[in-house]
Amino acid sequence: MLRTCYGPTESTTFATYYPLCELRDEDTALPIGFPIQNTRVYLIDQGRLCEQGQSGEVCLAGPGLSPGYLGLPDVNRERFFECLIGEHQERLYRTGD
Repeated sequence: MLRTCYGPTESTTFATYYPLCELRDEDTALPIGFPIQNTRVYLIDQGRLCEQGQSGEVCLAGPGLSPGYLGLPDVNRERFFECLIGEHQERLYRTGD
């Protein structure tokens, strides 16, 4: 069985997977799939969690996230941030997707 996987280097290896039972010529897009164990995927827009069906940026959370970029504090502040998810603060990574 084929699987498609999604994830930037900042999430260690990959963050999501999707089993492909069949791949057809007319398929123009693939889902990013489901989060791997101990990984959370959120859609965030302007610092807030998106409602179902709303567009936003893919952000990742979990123990597999990088601690940040060595010697690049400005980039770290831009890409890694804290966000209130439900009743808990989560450290998230902005993927740019």
